[in-house]
Amino acid sequence: MLSGRTCARPSLLCLNVMLLSAAGVFGADGLEDDRAVSAGRWRIVSAELNGRPVDPGVTAPLSVVYAADGTWTVFFKTLPVAEGTSSVNQAADPKTFELTTLGSNASPGRRYRGIYEMRGGSRRICFVPADRPCPTDFSTAPAS
Repeated sequence: MLSGRTCARPSLLCLNVMLLSAAGVFGADGLEDDRAVSAGRWRIVSAELNGRPVDPGVTAPLSVVYAADGTWTVFFKTLPVAEGTSSVNQAADPKTFELTTLGSNASPGRRYRGIYEMRGGSRRICFVPADRPCPTDFSTAPAS
């Protein structure tokens, strides 16, 4: 729910999230494994939808728990409200990901694609429904 309205199909959404706890994990190639590094509870610190910031009162009670296997759960306070799976392509520039919702409070089988970047204990993501072109930058526009 964003700004008091339920979004049946959000358009373009960008989030800034802050990691609450995690540890660096490196693959056989010496590159840090982004999914393993992402494992842990993340707090959403800001969001933008259709070119406008989302009220911090809406995002403050939200957190996302990611597992190294690509599964994730969104929580409203302590209540799980959505769950799914993800895959990443950290060789792409910018790095890309795909999400699929599972049978939870969200509609099962919904797919999204997006871009992400990680810097220290923060991560920025921008995503759209999978039937739309993947974002190329971390911004939204009105009616996007």
